Amino acid sequence: MTDLLYSNAYISSYGVSNLLSQNRIRAMLAAPTVQSAAQVLGECGYEHLDGTDDEIIDRERARTFNLFMELCPDAALAAIIKAKYDFTTTKKKPEISYADMEMELEKVIAQNTPQIKYPNAQPFDLDTTGPLLHWYNLKQDEFKVVKTILMGKRFEFSRDMITENLRGLHERCK
Repeated sequence: MTDLLYSNAYISSYGVSNLLSQNRIRAMLAAPTVQSAAQVLGECGYEHLDGTDDEIIDRERARTFNLFMELCPDAALAAIIKAKYDFTTTKKKPEISYADMEMELEKVIAQNTPQIKYPNAQPFDLDTTGPLLHWYNLKQDEFKVVKTILMGKRFEFSRDMITENLRGLHERCK
């Protein structure tokens, strides 16, 4: 864990600039193969682009999680994100259901409530952890987009079909 100033500065300079942009999404859609679409991810800071699309995403998800844990100045928020990460990667059952975790985080963010409590966790301050949490959530959405495009390329879907799937994904995420 590190201090808040460093955490927010790092995310503002590195994290946001390496998110998947509309131009990069278009380049992935225009790519003729899964491999060439995956190469676009190198511009976003993805490492180790060899392997299947699942392996690429799993490695980047782990790297994002580890970076979040390193930068997070708040132990309570780190515990919540770790519970979510454990649930999605190992299906380890957390003390609170995944749906409840999602609902509580959405409620806190929507209401801009400064604190939230989870079993066996202290309240955390959303005002101080906001940029880092926002970046982490954007990365989780990015993984869904990347997965949709790479799967579409692997199964040789048309660009229109992949685009339609992305629209559906966007609608479900609202």
